[in-house]
Amino acid sequence: MPRQDNPERWITGKEAADILSKGRARPVSVDYVRLLGVKRHIAMRDRDGRTKEYLESDVRRYKVRENVEAGKGPRRKEEASSAA
Repeated sequence: MPRQDNPERWITGKEAADILSKGRARPVSVDYVRLLGVKRHIAMRDRDGRTKEYLESDVRRYKVRENVEAGKGPRRKEEASSAA
C-alpha cells in the first residue's frame, strides 16, 4: 500500500537533510536543517530534551538555493557601473 503524506508527520533532522539533499550537487547538513528551524523557515518542535523534530510538509516545501561562488554571480547595478 503506498504511503500517504500526512501533513502532521514529524521527522528527524537526518531525514530532513536527506529530503533537502535530493537532486542537489552538495548534501545539506543537519546543522543547516537546525538553522532553518531556528529561523522559523520550517516548523520545529522538541522530541525530548535534546532532539528536535521538523514538520515534513514544511521541509518538502522549502527550496534550497545554490551557493553562488564569489565573483561569478550577478552584480548589483551600483557595482557594475562603478567597475566600468
